[in-house]
Amino acid sequence: MSEQTHDPELAGFERTLKSLSPAPAAMDRDVLMFQAGRASARRNGWRWPVATAVLASTAIVFALLWQQRPAVVIVDRPVPQIVERIVYKPAPEREPEPFTAVGNSPEPGPVVQTGYVRLRNDVLRWGMDALPHLPTAAAATPPLEIKRPRFFDPEATKARGDRS
Repeated sequence: MSEQTHDPELAGFERTLKSLSPAPAAMDRDVLMFQAGRASARRNGWRWPVATAVLASTAIVFALLWQQRPAVVIVDRPVPQIVERIVYKPAPEREPEPFTAVGNSPEPGPVVQTGYVRLRNDVLRWGMDALPHLPTAAAATPPLEIKRPRFFDPEATKARGDRS
């Protein structure tokens, strides 16, 4: 305290405190910290040692089974040979009749075939040759030109005087 105290009672109490000396500690601090660390590291669980033992025994069993596996036997099998033969199938003698739906139709009549259904039936019956020929590349129309928006045209932005 930077101030001088003029109270005689307080001065007497101060002198009494100055005359006292600290008593030695009853416990050693280093021993106390060592014992606290030891107590915190005690192993109270049994799960980790059991899990380690189980995994070690499993590894040993797999190692023994791997060493006692049977020898590799190579079996020589003949390769199957492919024989190609041409089989001629006679053409159908008469045209098959178109499919007619069986149901609640009041009068049985010819089935109307649209262009797609007729083309599909012809392709199924006669193969790819029944498809119509496509136009050649010269007869095809050129692709349409796609115009960009004005804000993507660099010439238009230069004409307006924009710097970007």
